[in-house]
Amino acid sequence: MLVQALAAPPRGNAPIANAEIQEKEVASRIARQRPILRVSAELALVGIIGSDTKSGGEWVMKLMKDLVRCLRLREPV
Repeated sequence: MLVQALAAPPRGNAPIANAEIQEKEVASRIARQRPILRVSAELALVGIIGSDTKSGGEWVMKLMKDLVRCLRLREPV
């Protein structure tokens, strides 16, 4: 459930015409994800989150890279 809550939005979404509405949606999603990310990072630090192939820290770092990449793709150039 943590992965689903922290997943970046799908790229197939239709672009929103109004930049202000899009900005509000992104800010809302970030506000919802912030506490979940904090708890996930703490669980990774104590070794609760992880797998045989990846540590919890690697999982959190991959997640953060995906989220940052998603934000960069949405920014106007």
